[in-house]
Amino acid sequence: MPKAPKKRHYLTPARLAAARANLRIANAVRVSRRYLYFMTPRRRAAAMANLRKAHASTLARGNRFRHGLYCASLRATILRAGENLAEYEQHLKLFARAFRFPSFLRSREPRALIRAAGELLWRRLRAYRGFARYEAEQLQRAMSQAPEGSLLSAGGALELAHRLLEIFHEHITASEPIARVNRRAEDLLQAIMEKRWDEGRRFRILRWKRGQRSKLGDKPPGLLHNPLLSRGTLAAWQKNKRREKRHSARHLAAQLAREKRRGFDVADPASREECLRQFERVFASPGNAESGDRARRAAGLAWERLKCYSLYARQEATLVRRLLQGAAARAPLPQDEMRDMAATLLKIFLHDVAAMAAAHEFEDRFQRELGALLEKRYGSRPEFEPFAAPPGPKTVWDALHG
Repeated sequence: MPKAPKKRHYLTPARLAAARANLRIANAVRVSRRYLYFMTPRRRAAAMANLRKAHASTLARGNRFRHGLYCASLRATILRAGENLAEYEQHLKLFARAFRFPSFLRSREPRALIRAAGELLWRRLRAYRGFARYEAEQLQRAMSQAPEGSLLSAGGALELAHRLLEIFHEHITASEPIARVNRRAEDLLQAIMEKRWDEGRRFRILRWKRGQRSKLGDKPPGLLHNPLLSRGTLAAWQKNKRREKRHSARHLAAQLAREKRRGFDVADPASREECLRQFERVFASPGNAESGDRARRAAGLAWERLKCYSLYARQEATLVRRLLQGAAARAPLPQDEMRDMAATLLKIFLHDVAAMAAAHEFEDRFQRELGALLEKRYGSRPEFEPFAAPPGPKTVWDALHG
C-alpha cells in the first residue's frame, strides 16, 4: 500500500504570529526567573565546601580506617596509621638487600615476591601498632566527650563503662586476620627460597601452620601482600585509583590534617596525667576523695592496658629491623643462613601470645575496678553485677574464643 504523501507545512500569518507570541512568553519567563537565585554568603560557603569535597575525593578512601590491616595500599595510609613514610621505604630497601642475589634478581617474578614479602611484613608490624593507636584514640574521644561527673546519670555511666570495655575487647576480633597474615608471610618466604635454590620439594620454615600452602602463582600483585583482600575489592580499588592523583607526601599530609585524629600518647607523661584527670572528672563523685582515688586507680589500669600493645609493637619492630640489618650486612646469605633468618623472622611474630595474655589480665582488673567505682557512686544495682564477676579465663585460647 503506497504511503500517503506528507502534508506540506505552510507558514501562514497566523502561525507566524503564534510562534512569535510563544517566543515572547519564553523570553519573559527566562528574564523574570533570572533573579530568583542569587549568591548569598551562605550559598557561597556551601559551594566552596562542595568544591573542597570534590577536590579531596581522591583522598577520601578509608574513612573507616582502624588498624590498617585490610587497606589495599600501605603507602596511601602511612600517615593515617601514624607511621613514617621514610621508615616504610627504608624497610622495603632493607628487606630487598637482605634477600639480594644478583643472578636471582634478574628475573621479574623473584623481585615481585620480595617486594610483596617486604610489604606483608610491614602490614604485620602495623597490626599491634594499629591496635595501640586505635585504642588510644577511642579512649581519648570517649572520655573527652563524656559529661561532667555531676551531670552523669547511672545509665550514662553504665553506657560509658560498656564503651570503654568494648574498646579494649576489639582486638580479639583481629586474631584470625593476623594469623592469615602470618601464614601468607610463611608462604612468601618459602616461595622466595624455592625460586632462589630451585628446590622441588616443599621448603618448610615453621611447623605451626596447618593445611596446604596457598597457590601464589595465580594471584595478582595486589593480593600477594594482602591475604585479607578479595579480588573484587582489589578491582574496585584499582578502578577508583585511576581517577586519583599520586599519593605523594603532600597529599598524605593533607589527608592527615583533614582527619585530625588525636589520642593519648603512652610515651608522654603529660598524656597519662590527662587520662587520670579525665577519669576523675567523669567518674569521681564531687567532694568525695575516695571516689576520686578509685577513678584514678581505674585510669591507671586503663593506661597500663594501653601500654601492652604499644610496647609490644615497638619491641617487635626493633627485633625485625635488627634482624634485617644483620642479614643485609652479610648478604648474599647461603641457604642455611637464609632459612634460619626466615625462621627467626616468623618466630618473632609468634610472641604476641604474651602480649595478649597481659592485655587480658589488665582488662579483667579494669572491669572489676569499674564495677567497684560504679557501685561506690550509684549504689548496688543489678546492672552493675557483671562488672564484679570473677576473673575471666586465664588461657589465651579461652580469652580469644571463650
